[in-house]
Amino acid sequence: MIRDLWVLLAAETRMQLRQPVMVALLLLMPALGGPGLVAGAHWYMGVLDVERTPSVASQRRELPVAVPQEVTDWIEEGDALRPTTREEALAWVEARDGELVVHHDGSTRSEQAMRRLKEVIGRHQRADSRRALQQAGIEGDAVAVTSEDLAGEGVSALAVTLPTGMILVVAMAAAFVAVDVFTGERERGTLETLLSSPADRRVVVVAKLGVVIVQAAVAGLAWTGWMALAQALGWISLGVVGPGVWAVLLAASLAGAVETAAVAVVVATVSPSYRSASFLVGPAMMGVLTLAAVGSMPVELGPLGLLVPVGNLGITVRDAIAENLRLPTVLLAGAGAVVHVTIAVAVAVRLVSREGAMFASDDRQALRRAGYHGYDALLVYLVVLLATWFFGQAAQGVDLVWGMAFTQIALFGGIAVAAVSWLGLPLADTLSLRWCGWRNLALGTALGVLGPSVASSAVLLSERLLPIPTSVMEALGQLHLDASPAVAVLAFAVLPGLCEELLFRGALLGLTRRSLGPFARVLANAGLFALMHLSVHRLAPTGALGLILATLAVRSGSLWPGVVMHAVSNAIGVTATPEGLDLDPSWLLVTLPPTALAAGLLVLVRPRPVD
Repeated sequence: MIRDLWVLLAAETRMQLRQPVMVALLLLMPALGGPGLVAGAHWYMGVLDVERTPSVASQRRELPVAVPQEVTDWIEEGDALRPTTREEALAWVEARDGELVVHHDGSTRSEQAMRRLKEVIGRHQRADSRRALQQAGIEGDAVAVTSEDLAGEGVSALAVTLPTGMILVVAMAAAFVAVDVFTGERERGTLETLLSSPADRRVVVVAKLGVVIVQAAVAGLAWTGWMALAQALGWISLGVVGPGVWAVLLAASLAGAVETAAVAVVVATVSPSYRSASFLVGPAMMGVLTLAAVGSMPVELGPLGLLVPVGNLGITVRDAIAENLRLPTVLLAGAGAVVHVTIAVAVAVRLVSREGAMFASDDRQALRRAGYHGYDALLVYLVVLLATWFFGQAAQGVDLVWGMAFTQIALFGGIAVAAVSWLGLPLADTLSLRWCGWRNLALGTALGVLGPSVASSAVLLSERLLPIPTSVMEALGQLHLDASPAVAVLAFAVLPGLCEELLFRGALLGLTRRSLGPFARVLANAGLFALMHLSVHRLAPTGALGLILATLAVRSGSLWPGVVMHAVSNAIGVTATPEGLDLDPSWLLVTLPPTALAAGLLVLVRPRPVD
């Protein structure tokens, strides 16, 4: 058995390495995802935090700000700030309870203005402290008490980029090989030949899984090698990195290769064709990268956080670079990786050992004629996800309100309606635009009122596993919409309530009506809804609300109760959320009863038989 395994593994590996695309992927992607990504992060952080030298400051564009008169006197020529009225200002200062609070509207230029104002205020406070010390007969600078970045001085960019870059490299290699050796060979008929051969089926399965792991591991080794070479040549700076740190980076990349390889194999085995696998692998790898982003959070995670799949490896890499790695962290991360790999490999072996895994059975038109549009739903989701990532985020960075309106109307609602129309399906039936009855509409309104409590409960519970960084909480507390309440409710409540529901509880839920059962549809829809918000901190609250919204749509058979719930919940969040968010766990005593009530109200929804 061992000999057969070795022969199959060697043959498959040689076959893969004969492909020029595979060789380029294994050699060039680690360079781009390693030194290239780090160099880009250093450049980007340098652009955000420009040194305040006269030559650089003179080239910066002045930004309009609204400040009290005393703060106006503190602004110097090199600060590139222009005092103006509140209506024209990108950021403004408010005196509140003896403190100066700097506000911004969420756009990129507004955040730049906020950072410059904070520098001005901080410089003045340091000068005041220095004068007070001199009057007291103490020479020298003021002693500043500041919060310490977990990653340490000079490596904050690495904490953000290294974990994600490492997982990106091994995930791309694993995905490419898994789709080829499983789905591709199934279409070519070679997988059926192998599985029907005298060799033990388990040996064939393990050998093919081993090929995917080996190729991903080679990419991980190349990533580590490129990082070491770039550090030695002075192309990048990782600080003082000893042999122990390089050993941790190597071990983390290899563990990540095994985990992502198992995920890629699962995706490849459940996909009936090469084309389908190509569509499925994108969202799957996006989910893996979302987990990897846990390592970029500037917070100290507890033992439970270290058990997050893939994310535990990111934490290990982050702490190794920051020279903050502790033995318990290594042991917990290692134990978690072993558990995750074991589960993923077991699932992959079980799936690929099925009798149906030998045959290609994807007739897209036949599936569509039979009403099975599951893969079409995944393609729609992937298109919207990528469009939101590249275009929606960019539009909201320019102007938060108009960018949100563009994202909702053009990307969410527009693509949903266009996709259903392009497939030739009836809009009213697929999007569940039928009337729901006043009772269900009233229950949707009640659930909307309870929505903020549901989201708060999810945040408070998930915060024990995944603490929210202080910097994120401060940014949320300082975020003010530069718009009237009516415009804010329209852009952040009414439009999301309609357009996001058209996409998720309309198009995606309607397209999967025959591909998945009701329970699976609800879970999958809620998960996709949570991932679309592109923030690991919002996975729990958006996932919880997504569960309620999907259940409401499935039970009522109509889109409208969810539209009302979504709009009412967002409207309360926009208009009634107090400044400064308090995550005191004692608030669970307040938020859990309304959450339980929301679950109970779902039972009262008048059901409609699902087609």
